[in-house]
Amino acid sequence: MGQPLDELGITVCNVAGVNFSPYVKLAESLSLPYAVITDWDPLDGSKPPLGRKRTINLWHDMVEVRRQPAMTPAQRADWETKSFADFAPAAANSGVFLNDRTFEVSIANTPALLNPLFLDILDQQGFGSTRSGRIAAWRSSTAPVDPTQLLAMIADIGKGRLGSG
Repeated sequence: MGQPLDELGITVCNVAGVNFSPYVKLAESLSLPYAVITDWDPLDGSKPPLGRKRTINLWHDMVEVRRQPAMTPAQRADWETKSFADFAPAAANSGVFLNDRTFEVSIANTPALLNPLFLDILDQQGFGSTRSGRIAAWRSSTAPVDPTQLLAMIADIGKGRLGSG
């Protein structure tokens, strides 16, 4: 974005996963401003999105450090049923920013980010003709990236392999 983050006093910390809790507790206890960026991580519809639970747990950590009253069971139950559209703005107000998919699907659905390297890594995995055909279609922009198919490919090769490609 062309902004000198270091000069602005901003540090970006990769927590190598989703264990934000110790960082949130530390920032809260030191009264440091912070933001958490995480995925909504929708599942197959039979289970609630992982990002919802992650955020609710972070809210618990925040109020615990601030020594504020905890969320009541009724409040928690209400938040556990909200849609992304209703949940995300409240999360953002508390400094937790969610995207509506997983990181990899968001990259794949952002044309400027779906660069050849991302597709090259997938293409080098030796998938069969069906998956190779999908990758070729995505590369030529003749087909939108199917999140289910993309995540199935990533699951087969592992996120670590994709990230280190």
